[in-house]
Formats: sequence, structure tokens, C-alpha cells
Amino acid sequence: MRKSPLIYGENAAVMNRRTMIISTVGVAIAAPAFAASRTPRLEAFHPDYWRLIGKEAEARILTTGGDLGTVPAGTLDYGASLESPLWHPDGYLLFSDIPQDRIMKWSEDGGVEVFLTPSGHANGLWMDQKNRLLMAEHSGRQISRLELDGSKTVLMQSYRGKQLN
Repeated sequence: MRKSPLIYGENAAVMNRRTMIISTVGVAIAAPAFAASRTPRLEAFHPDYWRLIGKEAEARILTTGGDLGTVPAGTLDYGASLESPLWHPDGYLLFSDIPQDRIMKWSEDGGVEVFLTPSGHANGLWMDQKNRLLMAEHSGRQISRLELDGSKTVLMQSYRGKQLN
């Protein structure tokens, strides 16, 4: 399997598959208008997609804007504000609800619930090797880590003397 231009190392093939699955899941979450009117389907813009996600795979709407609460003033819909889907090794999906300053959790058993609030308007979610959540915070202008005990550690606030933006 070819390596992604953004993912290198011995786990590149696994990471490619995870990245594609998570991206596909993100599309299913972030489409409330679509959810109300249609059955979701997967569409590939590159033939390599089907090598990672089987053609028999089915898309599924996990939640819609109505399930997530009121859309903040000035936000057109949740399609523009639900971001950073991340599959947690413990078997649930995390994603950012940036306008409402929280990270949401979806699980098969529990549905959608708040995972972390406030989140610093977090985006860019990732896990480190110890399964701690890493977050790029808009309002905090920092990179932080959610520790296993629930506390937060700031990892970076500036680069070469300039505050993160």
C-alpha cells in the first residue's frame, strides 16, 4: 500500500486506514441538513480511497445539529463547526463542537454526549502514545494535553517567540 504524503513510518498503512475511516465518520456527523433529507453514501474523489475503505462500507448518520443543541448566533449550521473526528482506542468517537466550546463523544451505547467543556474552542484532536488527548485550542492559543486524571497540561503557547494563532 502506498504511504500517505502526510503519514510516515512503520504504521503508515494502519494510520492511512484510520485517517480515512475517521474522515468518513466526520462527514457523517457534520451533515445535519443531509441527514434529514437523504440516506448517506460514500463518494470517493480518488480511486485509492476504495483500497482503504471497502466498496461495501456503509455510511451512517451518527447525529444531527438538533441532537447537539442550539446553533450559536452567526453560525449557519453545524456542518461548518463540527471538526476533528478522532476514534479513541477505548471504542468511542470524539469530535470538536468549536462554537459551543466543547468536545463531544459518540459511542454505540451512549449516543452523543459532552466529553469536555470548556475545551478552549479545541480543534485538531489527536492521541499521544499514552492515550492522552492532545488539542489545539483556538481561544487559549495553545497546544494542550488532557491528562488521564482529567487535568490539563499546556504543551506549547508560542513558537520562535511568537504566540500561536
